[in-house]
Amino acid sequence: MTQIGQADRSIHRGRLPRTKAAGRILWALVLLLGLSGLVQAYHFPWDQGHDTFTPVTPPDDDDPGPGTCKATGSPFEVAGGNLVHAHNDLFIPSLGAALEINRVYNSQDRRSGPFGVGWSTTYDQRLVETTNGDALFAICREGSGKRERFVRNPDGSFTSPPALQATLVKLPDGTYTLTGTDGTRRRFDTAGMLTAVADNNGNALTVSYDDTGFITALTDASGRQLLLTKGADGRVASVTDPAGRVVQYGYDALGNLTSVVDPLGNTTVYAYDDAHNLTRVTDARGNVVHQASYDTSDRVTSYLEEGQTWSVVYSPAENKTTKTDASGNVWTFYYNEFGNITRTIDPDGNEVNEAFGANLFVSSSTDENGDTRGYTYDTSGRMTGIVDGDGNTSQIVYDPTTGLATSITDRLGNVTRFEYDGVGNLVRIIDPLGNVTTRAFNARGQLVTETGPEGQVTAYTYDTHGNVTQVTDPAGDANSYTYDVLGNLTSVTDGLGNTTQYGYDAGSRLTTITDATGETVDFTYDAAGNLLTVTDQQGHVTSFIYDTRDRVTRSTNPLGNYVSFAYDAAGNLSSKTNARGQTISYTYDALGRRTGKTSPDDSVTYGYDNSGRLVSVGNAHSTVTLAYDAADRLVEARTAATAVQPQSTIGYTYDASGNLATLTYPDGDTANYTHDARRRLTGVTGPGGQAIAFAHNATGLRTSASYPNGVSTTYSYDSAGLVTRVLTSGAGTIADTSYSYDASGNRTAMTLQRSGMLLAPSIAYTYDSLGRLTQASGWEPGSAAETFTYDARGNRLREAGDTADAVYDAANRLLSDTEYDYTYDADNNLVSRTPKGGGGATTLAYDAENRLVQVASPTVTVDFRYDGLGRRIEKRVTANSVTTVRRYLYDETEVLLELDGSNNVVTRYTLGNGVDEPLIMERAGAPYYYHADALGSIVGITDSDGAVAQAYAYSAFGEIVAVGSVPFNQPYAFTAREYDPATGLYYYRARYYEPGLGRFTSDDPLGLVGGTFNLARYAGNNPVNFTDPTGELEPITTTLVIVGGGMAIWLGESVVTQTWRWWNGATPSKKLRDEIRETERQLRDKLKPAAGVGLFSVL
Repeated sequence: MTQIGQADRSIHRGRLPRTKAAGRILWALVLLLGLSGLVQAYHFPWDQGHDTFTPVTPPDDDDPGPGTCKATGSPFEVAGGNLVHAHNDLFIPSLGAALEINRVYNSQDRRSGPFGVGWSTTYDQRLVETTNGDALFAICREGSGKRERFVRNPDGSFTSPPALQATLVKLPDGTYTLTGTDGTRRRFDTAGMLTAVADNNGNALTVSYDDTGFITALTDASGRQLLLTKGADGRVASVTDPAGRVVQYGYDALGNLTSVVDPLGNTTVYAYDDAHNLTRVTDARGNVVHQASYDTSDRVTSYLEEGQTWSVVYSPAENKTTKTDASGNVWTFYYNEFGNITRTIDPDGNEVNEAFGANLFVSSSTDENGDTRGYTYDTSGRMTGIVDGDGNTSQIVYDPTTGLATSITDRLGNVTRFEYDGVGNLVRIIDPLGNVTTRAFNARGQLVTETGPEGQVTAYTYDTHGNVTQVTDPAGDANSYTYDVLGNLTSVTDGLGNTTQYGYDAGSRLTTITDATGETVDFTYDAAGNLLTVTDQQGHVTSFIYDTRDRVTRSTNPLGNYVSFAYDAAGNLSSKTNARGQTISYTYDALGRRTGKTSPDDSVTYGYDNSGRLVSVGNAHSTVTLAYDAADRLVEARTAATAVQPQSTIGYTYDASGNLATLTYPDGDTANYTHDARRRLTGVTGPGGQAIAFAHNATGLRTSASYPNGVSTTYSYDSAGLVTRVLTSGAGTIADTSYSYDASGNRTAMTLQRSGMLLAPSIAYTYDSLGRLTQASGWEPGSAAETFTYDARGNRLREAGDTADAVYDAANRLLSDTEYDYTYDADNNLVSRTPKGGGGATTLAYDAENRLVQVASPTVTVDFRYDGLGRRIEKRVTANSVTTVRRYLYDETEVLLELDGSNNVVTRYTLGNGVDEPLIMERAGAPYYYHADALGSIVGITDSDGAVAQAYAYSAFGEIVAVGSVPFNQPYAFTAREYDPATGLYYYRARYYEPGLGRFTSDDPLGLVGGTFNLARYAGNNPVNFTDPTGELEPITTTLVIVGGGMAIWLGESVVTQTWRWWNGATPSKKLRDEIRETERQLRDKLKPAAGVGLFSVL
């Protein structure tokens, strides 16, 4: 779900295929700037060269050099064949380096370290000066077991190995510092033992030893410690964290780590062969989760990963390795003399090639379609340029002294500049238009204030451990946060003082959420950490069952209805059986891509190109083919002629920055889009030549829209960037809406004026402590207020005029209210609504994927059909034996053309760059223009002369309560979603919404992953501030991480003041929100087994 208040809905536009190239550049820069201190892997064995107990000189033929790369999805190194397995036993985020015990096993590392043979850990690092023949050098063993060689020069300095961006210095006292380009400094004592890791602000984690060289303690910058105890064999017997949690370790007589017992008492068991090769890992549930076998050279020859067995064959004479899955599909990898993979061939024969320069960085890459991208670097190995397949170049310039990026020039020549303080904190950002954002840091390198281009200031405070404790927005409203000693978030208090509390078990797994009213949701887990049960605020339980691979096999709701899942040998979801007993089956190709989906009422096929891009989707009603350019941007979408859809082609072109430049309609007409240097949408020209211009302020918020009919809209904001007024006017006022807010960012009042309507001059809103709307004053002068009450689970019990509470069952299904009785199928889909006072029932029918396919009332029947992408492509309305047909052609997820039953164009739309942002509607050649309020709801439509063709007003939950006096039918209304007058429902893509009930007719397809424990309520019962354009999301709570140098990473979007800005198109804020969306997807994926089945999802 999305909160609307600022001006950018573009995140929902669904244009990721068009901006993938830009995203690659962005992530390349992120990796370059944030991870430049990382080193490449080294796979050569160095037996006991850095043994903690028996350090000896490496053999003369030891030549670490750069190491190999792992094949994607493989736990072994392609050239060396060594198995790599990692596990994090403890992790506590900190200011500077984290407190952690991260174990990494390397089957060809024969060192017997503190965690047994072959195991290394994060801070178990050593540096040794030695010789190899006549050469003097230092070898640094990383915490992951990798080794790096630094050649010692005659003057005492060291030359770093190729591709390693780090500098080694030996100080006069005999100690060493190893400094990465990100400013992180590792300090080693005279014996070469790691003593500290410090960031560029001096926040240091220190490593303590006993007199035998055993690590006894890790102490972070705030004084918290991990304490390590030594067993009789000299190895780590246990680790205790600041909360007193203990991890215990067991070993066999050969020095192999054989067991790890976590703080909850769950045991993981490891087994080895006689050569110390790890052969099996058994989890706490007794399931074998990893298994491997080896040849006489200790190379992996087969391994079990995610339940699938792979075999591996090595051909070192050809620098080639192949791996084969259980179905006989073969992947082939070629590598160079340094072990870098240069060529990959998949089972379909598609190739990916990479070339490496003298510095061992990738100099060019060619994908499966033959598209090539080039990379350039400076003498320090920093990336300086990226050349895409079209020859466009992006450039990065660095400060020669600090090595920090000072400017980035995009493919259009737009320059963004960066300035830093003396320790490398980013303090000024100047965008291509000269707008400046400034940032201030404290002595610990924590961001304390950020001042935007318009002078708006956001402030941050922290606790002693570096956790954010308060965020104060530019309006002075603050959210507060508390944490336990392990850094787990324990409470969030909003600007109004409402507090949500979080509880955890000894494994830092979330066990309780207690809301501001004291109601609690509880979670339980199995020994492997899989979520077993969710108990809602009234004691109703949802439960989950897993197979031996930790994949969900059954999800059971509080009524006992369940959905079952099955998987194939490769771990792909092979079938799902819904609670009604209907089975959907899935098929896949050798690359694990879904090729088919078959249900009782539909069959869908999917096709892909060599790069894995979706190029065709077909079902009984529609066949769609897609084409892309070298930058992976969608350039063409075709539909084949079927009984439901005509043959059509929609085309796209882009400017050099990847912004949409033109959209070509099936008849050849085009809509044109222009953007400024910050990638903000500045103009749209419709296919009929109608030009709309947009302006923005320095922060990127849209300030005006000017239409060709003489109408204009202006937007005003407060210091926090929340919309305070939207004024649309021409010869007179068409719509004028003003807003005020509370300290939590909720709208408390709206003053409004609509052309031709007699409305209340102001509407006041009140909320409960959970942010749910409890009252909205009347829309008409003298009319009664809308009032709402809720139960503990968020079900709406009563509204104004009701004489009794509504009744719900354990699955949050509305059974009855004062007007109707309701029934449902086993999948919680609403199937009937019957008036209490008598009269015919309205029935609803759904397909096996819970999509609404029919609504039948006593007077009208409406049927829906969908394409293979799940888009509604036909609506048939039958009344009095007369059927009216409407068909739809899409620009991705937005309707572009509306057709009649003979496939004649009825309406043509021109769209903005934001989700649900129709700009122009053309009927019979006549243009009409849409005008929206701050929520995105359509409040007015004007014709070519600027006259009002229609105006709208809505209740709080989206019922149309007033329209203009002249009939004018068109679909877009509340939150600019499509309204069906025949059913009274809004189409919110994944499902349908009933505004009179404030509920969807079916559960959220994402299940609990959608962010709510009530799967049918709309917008968290806060429809005045939030929308749900996909029908799949609830409010996203804020998770904020502040890392060294003040780089802020938002894992969620604040429901307080951070709101989606929907008027700006592809702006920097949009890019950030795209990243947020991607992060949200990744976070949800963490809750999914390998096959992609959502833990809570009813797919």
